[in-house]
Amino acid sequence: MAWLKIDDQFPDHPKVVAAGKDAGWLHICAICYCGRYLTDGFVPEAMVSRLAEGDNAELVVRLLDAGLWERHDSSGYWIHDYIVYNPRAEDVKAKRAANAQRQAEWRDKQRSSNGRFEADSNAVTNASHNTAPSPSPSPSPSPSPDPVSDSGVPEAAQAPAKPKPKRKRVSKADPRTQHPAIQAYRAATGGRRYPTKELYDKIIETLGPEPDIVRLTACRVEWVSRGFKTNNYAWVFDWYTNGIPINDRGRAGASPANRLNEEYDFLEYARELAKARGEGDGQSDDDGEQGKPAT
Repeated sequence: MAWLKIDDQFPDHPKVVAAGKDAGWLHICAICYCGRYLTDGFVPEAMVSRLAEGDNAELVVRLLDAGLWERHDSSGYWIHDYIVYNPRAEDVKAKRAANAQRQAEWRDKQRSSNGRFEADSNAVTNASHNTAPSPSPSPSPSPSPDPVSDSGVPEAAQAPAKPKPKRKRVSKADPRTQHPAIQAYRAATGGRRYPTKELYDKIIETLGPEPDIVRLTACRVEWVSRGFKTNNYAWVFDWYTNGIPINDRGRAGASPANRLNEEYDFLEYARELAKARGEGDGQSDDDGEQGKPAT
């Protein structure tokens, strides 16, 4: 079986339009005949009446007038420019012979390598332009069986894959955690928490290398007892530096001049520290709204 080439603009070609639809169909049938019998575009007179139904004599006249066919004495017609768009008969025969030779060589190779031959015409399908574009599926190789041990159980089943070792997490401790100011903050909160790391430097700057843990604890205890949210740090940055303000609900604000040592006895707070640590303080430093009394 041969394949033919027809321009995709064939239906709208001026010659085809001039010849008409019926004559165009006769022209297509004639091209197929030439490709099947390798006539290089020659259509015998005797075949014209068998190519298409109808009054083919009139259709032939239209094809001749349009220039699609050319008269070749009384024996038949030539299709104009057939061999321009389609291979010559001798080229098709040469390709077929080459394909047959390649098939034979492939089969001989299969017999010599496997000791047997499995017919598979697609393995050497002719890929030239005048053959059907039929893809050749690759045969699926037979899976190799798993080796079997003396006990009759496949070795793959006896030796399960070793689990991948878990990667150890590398601890990246912040060295600032051991600074006296950070440790003082932790002690003032009852040893329950560290401050958020974003405030480490500010807390270290505020408390210094030798923080007053008693003073800091008193600020914390008073802050909690007044019902402020525990994630606010004003008791560190304001109260520790400027003193605890007077707890006067009737005043708009407390003056920083009211120092802690003017209002509270640090030693008394130190003695009550153990009791103060027992008060409810289970929230994290990032919970709640900062700086407002709890309701």
